[in-house]
Amino acid sequence: MKFLRTPEHKRLMKMLATARKSKGLTQQQLAEQIGENQNFISKYESGERRLDFLEVAAISRPIGFNMAHAVREIESEYGPIVNPKQRKAGKKR
Repeated sequence: MKFLRTPEHKRLMKMLATARKSKGLTQQQLAEQIGENQNFISKYESGERRLDFLEVAAISRPIGFNMAHAVREIESEYGPIVNPKQRKAGKKR
């Protein structure tokens, strides 16, 4: 399944960036806390890179991000998260 650049993906990346900023962390500071470089943070926040579940879990801890809450919020905005290939043709999301 490819969710890169879908509305749901964009919303999740925005939520992660907002959580980081609300903790007062720069991209560099978060990167150091999770053992990555600043470019890693920049690429996922800009939507250039997908994150797998375990990456989201590692990022979530230092920024206090609740993935279950995020899924509920995204589904309340866009409906159930399904494979983009299975969406009904013509239905805007």
